Amino acid sequence: MMGFFKGNGVVCLKNAPFCALEFYFYELLKNNLLKGKPKSEQTFAEKLLCGGLTGIGATVLTYPMDIMKTYLIVHV
Repeated sequence: MMGFFKGNGVVCLKNAPFCALEFYFYELLKNNLLKGKPKSEQTFAEKLLCGGLTGIGATVLTYPMDIMKTYLIVHV
């Protein structure tokens, strides 16, 4: 039963910074790329670009914790 929870602590520690970085990057990109465009004038492609770049940034910064999780699952 304990095998199901290997690495779970690291995942819990990773999720808070990941979500915070997602909110931060999305607002940062939205404000810089869309330059104060009202929400009704933002196109789907613009929102998709901001969301994609947000996911890339947040994942790159929290990826070392995924490596730690994988190490704990395999070796501990």
